[in-house]
Amino acid sequence: MFHDLDPAQVRTPEVFVHVLSQVRDRAGLSYAKLERFGSPDVPLSKGTLSGIFSGKRLPSVDQLAVILTGCGIPAYEVPAWIKALVRLKAVERGRTRGHLRQAGSKPTAENAEQLTDRLAELSMLVEAEETKIRHLSQYLDRLRREPDQAPAVKQFEADLDREHNRRAQLLTEIMTTSKHLDTVDDRHHLDARDVQRCPLPPTDRIFAGRDTLIEAIGTPQSLWLSGRPGVGTSQVAIHWAHRVASSYERVLYLDLQGMTPGRRVSASHAARKLAGALSRDSVGEGDDDEELFDLLQDRLGSTRALVVLDNAHDAGHVEPLLRVAASGTTVVVTSRNRRQAFTREAVHVPVLARADAVTLLSGFAPGTDPAVLDSIADLCDDLPLALRIVAGLIVGKPPQFVPVIARNLADERQRLNHLATDQQAVRSAIMLSYESLPAGAQRAARRLALSFAATSDAAEMAVGLGTDENTTTLDLLRVVDASLADVSVDGDHLTYSLPPLIWLALAERSSSEDDWASVTDYLMRTAQYVTNLATDVAEAGGKITDLARARVILQAAVSNRWWQIAEDLVRALRRLLAGGRDQERFEITEMLVRSYLADGKFEQAIEASIGMAQELQEDAPHRTAAREWAERAGAFAKRYDMPRLQIKAGMVLSTILATEEDFQAALRIAESLLPITRSHLAPSEQHNPIFNLARLYSAQGNHEEASKHFGQLIQLAELVGDARNHAEACHFYGNTVIRLGDIAQAVTSLRKAAYYWATTGYHHNAAMAHQAIANIATEPGERIAAQEEAVARWRMTSDSGRLSDALVNLAALYYGAGRLDDTEQTLEHAAALTGDDRPDLDHEIATRIAALAVIRGRPASPPPDQASAHHLIAEACRSMKPRGDTASPDRLLRQNVLHPVPAPTFWLHDDSRMPSNPNILEA
Repeated sequence: MFHDLDPAQVRTPEVFVHVLSQVRDRAGLSYAKLERFGSPDVPLSKGTLSGIFSGKRLPSVDQLAVILTGCGIPAYEVPAWIKALVRLKAVERGRTRGHLRQAGSKPTAENAEQLTDRLAELSMLVEAEETKIRHLSQYLDRLRREPDQAPAVKQFEADLDREHNRRAQLLTEIMTTSKHLDTVDDRHHLDARDVQRCPLPPTDRIFAGRDTLIEAIGTPQSLWLSGRPGVGTSQVAIHWAHRVASSYERVLYLDLQGMTPGRRVSASHAARKLAGALSRDSVGEGDDDEELFDLLQDRLGSTRALVVLDNAHDAGHVEPLLRVAASGTTVVVTSRNRRQAFTREAVHVPVLARADAVTLLSGFAPGTDPAVLDSIADLCDDLPLALRIVAGLIVGKPPQFVPVIARNLADERQRLNHLATDQQAVRSAIMLSYESLPAGAQRAARRLALSFAATSDAAEMAVGLGTDENTTTLDLLRVVDASLADVSVDGDHLTYSLPPLIWLALAERSSSEDDWASVTDYLMRTAQYVTNLATDVAEAGGKITDLARARVILQAAVSNRWWQIAEDLVRALRRLLAGGRDQERFEITEMLVRSYLADGKFEQAIEASIGMAQELQEDAPHRTAAREWAERAGAFAKRYDMPRLQIKAGMVLSTILATEEDFQAALRIAESLLPITRSHLAPSEQHNPIFNLARLYSAQGNHEEASKHFGQLIQLAELVGDARNHAEACHFYGNTVIRLGDIAQAVTSLRKAAYYWATTGYHHNAAMAHQAIANIATEPGERIAAQEEAVARWRMTSDSGRLSDALVNLAALYYGAGRLDDTEQTLEHAAALTGDDRPDLDHEIATRIAALAVIRGRPASPPPDQASAHHLIAEACRSMKPRGDTASPDRLLRQNVLHPVPAPTFWLHDDSRMPSNPNILEA
């Protein structure tokens, strides 16, 4: 309450009276209440008190001690005030000695001079004694922490007691000497008219890092200074006022105590004080408010004044005073509230720069490691009030003591407890601002403290609170106006956050006011909201902006076992981090997997590892990492006896190895899965593991083993009645036996495949099975029939590109059978389907039509529905040999399409039953 009132800075009786009046005002004690602390030895009548506080006389030492302790000043701080009083009285003694000598009373004057000298000597002795006590206390603290030092501790405790007794004796002598001096003092009475009322307080002796800010303020006609609790807004105003004071005829200062409940100075009371300070004429107690404000306006108009109104509650608190300020008056208002329409010259005072904070601390702990001081400044959030409290803890301590303070502050649960003294506390300063908020804003402030990373926006908080966004926005803006929260702007989006120390204080308050169920519900709602938002951004191809906060949310979801939220968020984050932030993708998946394992959710851990492997396998630079994730998943599945997941992980691993063309290693993995597959999976579930094994045999050229396993798959499919897998097994069995030279068996198997593909609706694959038959059949009629079936199946799809290819191939078969009219019609049909995206095929078909015209001895005319092909046909004819030479056209017309659509890529299956590869299988 009194930490900023430093008697050591007082240099004149006038300022001493002002500072002492500040003590009484803050204690809220009237003369009548103070009178009760008096005694017969130390009388404190109302008249005596009136004389002291009006400046007519300085108090005696005893009177000062009674007044201070009555107002709540701790006893150990009273000597500093006595020193200040003695020093001021020494100044007055010079005047007293002059008066006494002029009156011819030399012995009394000499006695007074001796007493004055003794008081000065005693003051120095007390100061020296306090220094010895401080050093002895520090050494004793260190000694107590060392083992086997009990005798030495006892000796130094005795020495410390002696020094305390010596200091008490000196203070007693100071009081006695002062009393004696009072009896010979022809006291110099101060005229109340000579005392400057509402004086500017002395500057704070602990003030650093504000020169740039004060210079930037300049000399405005009006100024509103705001800042968060403990940032030192008042001291900025006082220091600035001292710098510019010489430019004004009068400088007035008034502490409005706007944040102190029950002590707030009203605008009318402030007007009375200011008006009284501007004139020797008294201000009547009975004047009404309007008369007071008119009087203040008149008196301000007659002088060039600087008025500092400190600690206003808000703009409404000082509005009547600002309204009457004369044009020649500069008014400076300090307040924690940022909202005002008083002036455009508004400065929100920031915390200290880190370098300035470290410099301030180093002045109290010279020789301390700068890194330790930097850590303390960070833990104090560079807040001046917190730094001052720490400075008091470390001053005079050895450098080895300071890291202990840093470790204590590092404990978030105890940090605010360490940032407190009997007179000042960071927590109390913050709570004064919090308690000034309306209920809705208080709730928003508490929820913001609970939000992930103490950061949120109105939409997110509204979801968590179950309120509308507009109401939440208004509440959050009130918290910002109270200088408790910061707001950042990105376009039209506002993000709110709490500084660290304010977050700690509000989180404490929430723990005492909010039930855990509502807090958990709020956190789960906001976590789900952020997860949904991240998913939407990922699907839209966006990028993540705040990974640190996303990590906090993921950790909260894991800690609270909101597994679905955790899984969805990890999926979204992996997509958002794709492309350049791979290590972070790995880390968040690793976090989820470890959490699953710790919670006994082994299946989820394995599935998450497999998912990461599948995601990474598609990107060549990450195949090594993909293999590691798959191997890890397989190891977990084996350890926790989960054969199905062991098979799945093994299949993914074999896929990755096959993709890297390490077929031998892939085959070893696939073979190792075969016994587990047959012993733990039902027949309906064995298709994909065996299928992958057969494919790997085929890739290595071991077609006999491949055909054997494909044949087993056909039997399994017939056993369980699975047409889809039956079609696939037949298709690949047919392709394999072709390589073994068994064409008849291949044709039979491919016909079955085509049939089952068609019955299950996979017309693409049915078309490719027919196409394969057309390529291997020995009879021309059989080949034509198969190709016609392929064309028919392609017509059932939307794949016009492959339909065009199939028509060209059919035209080649017609030409080989001598069916030239069918050849021409089929080519014309293919030409009509060819789009602008395939100019090579367009040119090839036109060339084939021209070649057919050459062979048939007809003019090379374009098809009626494609007149634009005329020039292509002409060019094609010019590129051929002269008419009559039909060898090149004949060879061209017998060929399958020269520029087909690329064959589809076929991926190994990684699903327990249905394949996840594209619909079209590789022929």
